[in-house]
Amino acid sequence: MVRFYKDLMLPEYKSRIDYLFWLLIFFLTDTGGIITSLGLNIRIANLFSFVGVFVVFLLASNGKGFRIVLRDTLFKKLLTILFFWFVFYYILWFLVFNDDYSVISLKSRLIKSRFYYLNWLLCIPTYYFILHRGTVLFLKLFLKLSTLITILLLITQFLGINIISINTFSRGYVDVDRVSMAGSDFLQLGLYLFATLLIIPAYYYSQFRKLLIFGTISVLLIYVLSLTRRYYFYMILSFILGELLSRYLFNKTILAKGKFLVIGFFGFLILSLSLPRYTEAIQKGVMSAFASDKNTYGTTKKRMELSGQIATVKLFQDNFLLGTGYMNEWYSTNEDNVKTEYGIEGADYIFLSTTAMYGVLGLVLFLPFYYLFYKTLFKTLKRIKRQKHIIMNNKSLVAPFIIFISLSLFFLTHLLSYPNWFHFIGPAAGTKELFIYVGIMFGVMTRLNSLISINQIHEENVK
Repeated sequence: MVRFYKDLMLPEYKSRIDYLFWLLIFFLTDTGGIITSLGLNIRIANLFSFVGVFVVFLLASNGKGFRIVLRDTLFKKLLTILFFWFVFYYILWFLVFNDDYSVISLKSRLIKSRFYYLNWLLCIPTYYFILHRGTVLFLKLFLKLSTLITILLLITQFLGINIISINTFSRGYVDVDRVSMAGSDFLQLGLYLFATLLIIPAYYYSQFRKLLIFGTISVLLIYVLSLTRRYYFYMILSFILGELLSRYLFNKTILAKGKFLVIGFFGFLILSLSLPRYTEAIQKGVMSAFASDKNTYGTTKKRMELSGQIATVKLFQDNFLLGTGYMNEWYSTNEDNVKTEYGIEGADYIFLSTTAMYGVLGLVLFLPFYYLFYKTLFKTLKRIKRQKHIIMNNKSLVAPFIIFISLSLFFLTHLLSYPNWFHFIGPAAGTKELFIYVGIMFGVMTRLNSLISINQIHEENVK
């Protein structure tokens, strides 16, 4: 029993190779717009960092990374679902049979559709590093980089010193410019880390307290300046889910965290005094996110309805079972405002566009991914509730527990935000970050369950 306990130990590595891996992940996701700011070619930079991630993965695992990863039966099932879905839709259907909506060659379609089959591969090395190399380094790097990026953003925006690449443009529903920063998708984890601070006891994360507070507030500032209504909605929904999780795991309400409410109040007060126009914009943004009628910029109701975009609905009606297959227009950025043939848009209508692209059969075949993922998530939550005393009395579980709760809030928010359903396979930005989150989530769930088992064995040996 003692030997088995030692064999199962999961240390926290902080070597150069670990730093290199996570920095490559941040570079790959263009976190903070580093690729744009350096003026690099986005495609070449992505290829370099993608290859670099897998080279480091193989070096860290002595070339045994794939074999080690496939030992996890559940994760192996997840990868199998993703692989066979890809084979069916991107090989048998999109690339062989369906030519109605694409005039480009088979080779060109395979290259252009790389977003799916390359992105889902990213969950493999992230799973390995979280499970076998540790969670502390990732958590600390994420929080430190979030703080640094926010400082650089504020300097660029308000002092006029161009350090990082940002775009400012009218938000429409308010008389305040939106500040958009490239590579902010991966940082949204910080929004859910903030909600996590309201769930778990303050003494529990004392070793990360300052980093967590500064890091999460930094991410909040990034999304405040972006004036993006859907993120306001996600934040509110994450607090509601946080309340439910807090009651489920700890039998406490997040409202009991009076200190954070006071900090939030004074934070909003400071924001109101220093940036009064943004405070007003946030209030209008939150209200319009829940409005069901037209506002001065776009239509919230239109984006929430499944019939919101007529052109996409028509494509779905004409291709109900198998979808349109690959269409170059789904991935067109249309930067020159050229009127496209079908007039479709994937970014703001993710579920609707995914339905039209893959048809009912494509979505049904992808449902096992959702089932396996959320089944594992809920089973882990249930075990944590049962073994709470182990979680709360072991420092090795602090970082993975914080990451797990944060990503649970993220993925549960995704599940309850139906316009984002099937974003994993949808023709919209952010799928790369989603699959990296999937790898981190499966790695942290396996790590948590393993560490709980280790500590149970240790308790038995002590007795």
